Amino acid sequence: MPDIFKSTEYLTSFKKRLVTTVILLNLLVYFLAGLTLYQSRIKYEKQATVSTQNLASVLDHYIHGEIGSIDMALIAMKNEAEGQMARGGIDKEAFNGYIDRLYSYMPSLLALRMTTSKGDIIYGTGLTPGVIVNIADRDYFNFESDKPKGEIFISKPTLGRVSGKWVINIARRVNNPDGSFAGIVFGSLTIEHYNKIFSGIDVGKKGSVSLRDSELALIARHPELGNTTGSKTVSKEFSTLYKAGSKNATFKGLAGIDNTERLVSYRKIPDYP
Repeated sequence: MPDIFKSTEYLTSFKKRLVTTVILLNLLVYFLAGLTLYQSRIKYEKQATVSTQNLASVLDHYIHGEIGSIDMALIAMKNEAEGQMARGGIDKEAFNGYIDRLYSYMPSLLALRMTTSKGDIIYGTGLTPGVIVNIADRDYFNFESDKPKGEIFISKPTLGRVSGKWVINIARRVNNPDGSFAGIVFGSLTIEHYNKIFSGIDVGKKGSVSLRDSELALIARHPELGNTTGSKTVSKEFSTLYKAGSKNATFKGLAGIDNTERLVSYRKIPDYP
């Protein structure tokens, strides 16, 4: 009887040890699996961080360069107009020919034009003979009319009165020989232009690419969301970083515009508003 009891006791003890060992092994497997997944996630997020930062940098340089090229064309237009006025007045046919040549070097532009001091568009591309369109109420016209130095101005998205398309306008002031306001020169970029550029970038199934102005109002986005142009809805993280003066950053946050959590990198395009 004692031997039987000892044998039973040993078997019970062995089963307990076996169960304990199996549980510990399972816990070890779960721990290692969890650790591997965690390390994999950290590695993936680091790779994603580098990718988004690189993409933001490339787009920053592209858009900066594009605006710079347009601005050079505007300065050339401005100088040509002011030179002709100093010589007695603008020769409309010759000046339009000059604008056409500049425009041929600017495939991204929808139009390149100049107004009078009253806001009438009378020079440039894509105009209908005999039809005068006035833009005296536009933000870019009013800004330049009040700024004798003629700084560059980039407008908010607006519906073009000539094209009927959503555009942003890049403008500079033109002066008479006495320094008074003579009008503006401006180039029009369609919102569709940026949407096409962004649509060619693979940022994953739930990724997105956006361009916003200095007030964080949406200019262009891919994938497009209906009626969101001008929306200032952004994540708390983005708003906090931007208001603090951070010109570039990477963060994880819940996007306000579509309620999707993302890893986000942004850059403030230098030199231009």
